[in-house]
Amino acid sequence: MPNKDANQIEKMAIAKLKQILLMCDSIDPYIYENDKTPSFDGQLFVYSGAKSKKNLVGTIDVQIKGTETVIREKTYKYQVEIADLINFRNDDGCVFFLVSVDFEQNDCKVYYEALQVLDLNRIIDKAKDQKTFGIELKEFPQNDPIEITNICINFLKDSKKQRSFIDNTPTLEELLSGGAPIDELVMSGTVQGVPTYDIDRYITTHSVYLYAKIKNLNVEIPVEKITNSVIKRSVTGSVKVKNRKYYDSYSVITEGGIRKYVVGKSLVLKTDKDFSRIDVNMCPKGNISDYIRDTEFFVDMIRSRTITLNGASVDLGAFDKDPAIFHAKLDYYKDVDSMLKKMGVTEDLDCSKVNDNDNNNIRNLVNSVLYGNRISFKDVDDSFAYGLFKIANLKIMIWIKRREDGSYDVSNFFDNHSIVYFKEEDVDKKNPIPVSQFLLLTEESLSESSNLDCKRIYQDIIEKGTDLDYVNMIQVFMLSVLNAYDLNIKHQDELLSLAQMLCAWISNIYTDDDLQSLNRLQIVKRSRDLNDAELLELNHIVDTTDESSVRCGAYILLDDYINAQRSFEELNEKQQEEFVTYPIYHFVLKNQQGGKK
Repeated sequence: MPNKDANQIEKMAIAKLKQILLMCDSIDPYIYENDKTPSFDGQLFVYSGAKSKKNLVGTIDVQIKGTETVIREKTYKYQVEIADLINFRNDDGCVFFLVSVDFEQNDCKVYYEALQVLDLNRIIDKAKDQKTFGIELKEFPQNDPIEITNICINFLKDSKKQRSFIDNTPTLEELLSGGAPIDELVMSGTVQGVPTYDIDRYITTHSVYLYAKIKNLNVEIPVEKITNSVIKRSVTGSVKVKNRKYYDSYSVITEGGIRKYVVGKSLVLKTDKDFSRIDVNMCPKGNISDYIRDTEFFVDMIRSRTITLNGASVDLGAFDKDPAIFHAKLDYYKDVDSMLKKMGVTEDLDCSKVNDNDNNNIRNLVNSVLYGNRISFKDVDDSFAYGLFKIANLKIMIWIKRREDGSYDVSNFFDNHSIVYFKEEDVDKKNPIPVSQFLLLTEESLSESSNLDCKRIYQDIIEKGTDLDYVNMIQVFMLSVLNAYDLNIKHQDELLSLAQMLCAWISNIYTDDDLQSLNRLQIVKRSRDLNDAELLELNHIVDTTDESSVRCGAYILLDDYINAQRSFEELNEKQQEEFVTYPIYHFVLKNQQGGKK
């Protein structure tokens, strides 16, 4: 078939588009062949009822292009002249049509884009000095009169709201950076012929405009066009399997017209429009308790094939999930929960962060801690060892003890474990002195351990006696506790309380000791400002001590950093290096950072 001339193509394109638009009871197309009006080919008159003057909602300018190229794609990019786009913007927007005419089949396919002031401003700014710009056109719903009507009504509604912003459509980021007092962000749209319960599906499959409402101004500023919106709403209502209630609420998320029901932390039910097909997926999320409950629900749901959401029963039909597999997972995670409790873990295991290596470590701990199975550790040859054992978001302080066959038992570091030390003069090590195992804890383990037990630490320490060498060890340990507190990671309340209790215990042994006074007061200063009596005590230390390091510490607690620096400079290089490791130096660093911790 020979190629048609431009006039024939235009006539056929307009005829086909008119035929489509006339299917809509509320739309009257006024489109003219061979129209010479710059940039526009006619108008669509939109009515709210019968086509009479009193029911006229508004008119929409249109431009129509025809092509005999047969297009089958979902979208098509078409080059539009910038001069036309400027004219569209200055006339409150335009609906642009491209009609692909198939002369052999006497058929057509229509593409379109509803170009509002905001869209046109963005395009014109992006085009800069270009003569044309590629507009992404999408399929026109040419066999759906209700959908066509919704497109036109929403175009008019947004056009009226945007016409005052022809010269300036700021982005949301620009408004925020400019300090605009935004009360709220709103999306609006009119939907006809769609059931109320399906409005979320409609909105998430259509473009909508976002408007910023400025405080104390009755105006909505167009800021963004959203093409892939997601709607999420929480529903307060029970989720049951048979008569057992598992949850008091659930979430409904709609994206791309697909509605998902999120139950618990790990379960997602995805449905089609008429609930004829339901896919159920489970992905570990939340903490271990959440996952155990979610798995119990999942196993029960698989077996019963039905659930009740907010009083509405949903038949899940047949889907290929073996309850035995998930029941085995449930038993396993119950073991994990028991193991963590036995290890004294007080933090929640984040199931979403568990990787394959973590799973291997978890299985080893479960087998050893709960079932007494022997496990091996690479590069460990000592009779016992200890340290932080990382699993996902947890760092568990463990104690491992070697058996005769070279394998190891694993237990909670904070259980009873006996260790001793020998005084320097006991060269033959004949007189072991029991000490607390907790002197082995480092600042890192104190600050990061997921199973830290400060009450257990304190009780064990004070039960080991009051030998002066041992008490000196505790004094050093107390400083490590303060350094761990200053790391500002976690356990701060517990660590500060532990330091206070240890300091009080030591003070009963070392009475009238300036160093103990400094330690006591630096602990107090971490929780509140020092009172007058405490400040007088520090000034007394400054006036009476002969030790530069003690005087430096007192000046630091008095916030007198000039005199503290002078006292610091009286120390030799080795003493200075040691002093900056003391927790009292934290206040110097804090002062240097402008008082920020």
